[in-house]
Amino acid sequence: MNHLAATPKRLDSLLGRRCLVALAAAVAVATSLVATPAALAGEIPEMHRRSVHALLMSPRGFPTKAQVWRTGKLEDTNRILTELAADSRANIVLQLNAVRALEYFPSKKTEEVLMTLLYSRGQSPAHKRAILRSLARTFGVRMYFEILPFLRDYEPTIRAGAAVAIAEIDDGRVKSLLMNLLETEPEIEVRLAAERGLVILEDREKAAAGKVNTEFESQDLVDPLRLDNDVVIEPDLRAERPRRPRPADRPQ
Repeated sequence: MNHLAATPKRLDSLLGRRCLVALAAAVAVATSLVATPAALAGEIPEMHRRSVHALLMSPRGFPTKAQVWRTGKLEDTNRILTELAADSRANIVLQLNAVRALEYFPSKKTEEVLMTLLYSRGQSPAHKRAILRSLARTFGVRMYFEILPFLRDYEPTIRAGAAVAIAEIDDGRVKSLLMNLLETEPEIEVRLAAERGLVILEDREKAAAGKVNTEFESQDLVDPLRLDNDVVIEPDLRAERPRRPRPADRPQ
């Protein structure tokens, strides 16, 4: 009887231990499922950051879009660049190049960060110039009225930066705006920037014209003066070939 009575107690003890072990395992799994995304959210591999930094500081020149995009996930790269652009403790060259590289990422995050920095106090003229141009190159005509007031800034350096930046916008109003700036602006620095902006417009027009012309390079153009364009008469090459002299034609 004692042996039989002890058996249920042992079973209860074993079942209790197993339940506790199973419960602990379930809690551990649930905790890991909840905690892991929270811990990993926002983490960017250090190698990714180093790759972006190395590209921005490369002595070989400013990186291309393809080079920047190959460093890692695009969302992470966009975040690295916005953090660098907003980091006042970062190297000045690194910070300005990060602002410039943001034109490769026309995202809402890029626009928010650049607009916030543009109107932040304490920004140097060099930073404002870089931000204005990056906004123009990234978001185009939407930035026209955002950049326009900076053409009347009290700092000639910022007015000059705004003149070059607004030239990056493909809009019919820009040319007359820069021409007027050449006539009314008292500072030579700003007038030179307006001339540079006009050169940017001219180069863009030439590039656009070149693209239009190259569309017809691989096509057979039809002579509009001919009425029988469907009939092509090939020249007889044998008729144009010079005749060899015959023995009878040679002088005796």
